[in-house]
Amino acid sequence: MKIYTLESKNEILAILTHKDNMSYRDFRNICLEVNEEAQNDFYTLKDILINDYEFAPVEACGGFEVAKKKGSM
Repeated sequence: MKIYTLESKNEILAILTHKDNMSYRDFRNICLEVNEEAQNDFYTLKDILINDYEFAPVEACGGFEVAKKKGSM
């Protein structure tokens, strides 16, 4: 399963998945097309992706930001 995110200013606003494991390019092209219709409104964009393009929201309970030391894997 691939995960797709909708982001704004380095903040993840939504996490989505799709039954077809499409490429990033395909996802981006759909978002660009839909964004024109949505007039750059996040909620409209998300609604169209879910209802018209069969994306599904991923339920996430939280995250934790960690610092990666230089040179570590």
